[in-house]
Amino acid sequence: MYGKCAELDLAREAFDRIFQPNLYSATIMLDAYARNGHMLQAQRIFDAMEVRNVVAWTAMVSGYSRSGHLAQARCVFDRMPYRNVVTWNAILAAYSADSDLFAMECLYAFFNRSRDRNVATINTMISAYASRGRLIPARTLFEAMHHRDIVSWNAMIKGSAHSGEGLWALELFRAMELEGFRADETTMVGVLMACARAGLVEDARIYFAAMGEDRRLRRQEEHYCCMIDALGRSGRTGEAEELIDSMPFEPRGVAWSTLLAASRAHGDARRADRATRCLAKLESADSSPAVIDRIEEVPLPPKKL
Repeated sequence: MYGKCAELDLAREAFDRIFQPNLYSATIMLDAYARNGHMLQAQRIFDAMEVRNVVAWTAMVSGYSRSGHLAQARCVFDRMPYRNVVTWNAILAAYSADSDLFAMECLYAFFNRSRDRNVATINTMISAYASRGRLIPARTLFEAMHHRDIVSWNAMIKGSAHSGEGLWALELFRAMELEGFRADETTMVGVLMACARAGLVEDARIYFAAMGEDRRLRRQEEHYCCMIDALGRSGRTGEAEELIDSMPFEPRGVAWSTLLAASRAHGDARRADRATRCLAKLESADSSPAVIDRIEEVPLPPKKL
């Protein structure tokens, strides 16, 4: 309980009161540290354990993976006497985050030779391929699946939309619903992105409105940004600005940079100026240069002769 709530001091105090920590209590404490990125403390507990179960090993692999320490994660993974599905997913996700698809493919090939295929691991591979525009291998894995879940569909829909295959993403969405799956918030990000990339702004409006009315889904910032993108790409920068102003939360850099790109592309100097000022204001409140970098990266429209 303490570890999940990130109350590490209380968790450590409770752990220290145990006269002879057993495998169960040591694993809980190790996992608490690993989940919160305190890998030095997690490693100390791990090294002191006389007996380690697969949960302890997996916690170390996952912790190092989430912390961006891929080499350490792989080192622990290679030393494991036994690996379960969670462990395999953790190391595959780590290589995916590091954009090392070659290593992922090698590990996945070994995984398939050593044990049965499972939905979670295939989903990890599909997400890695699709998010990087590798739609052919993603589609091959997807179509070969005997059992798909909502994560499988979402990975293909979002990946296809992100790669500019908006119409194909919408076909996948319709096929998903025909198979009885109910869209969630992640699905709708892919659907709205697909509409934006395909130039289907009216379809985007319908899907966006249906989220709250028919589907009972909560509109999040990412959904608003996809809708802003759809409006902006079609030249409706005024409506895009109105949508930003109507957002039920404070718009962040992505919303303004999306409006800025659309305004510059369509020669809307007034809204481009406002978006630039709002981005600069966000940057001044943020110690990192990430926001101002986004301003500089937004393309300018071609000069008129």
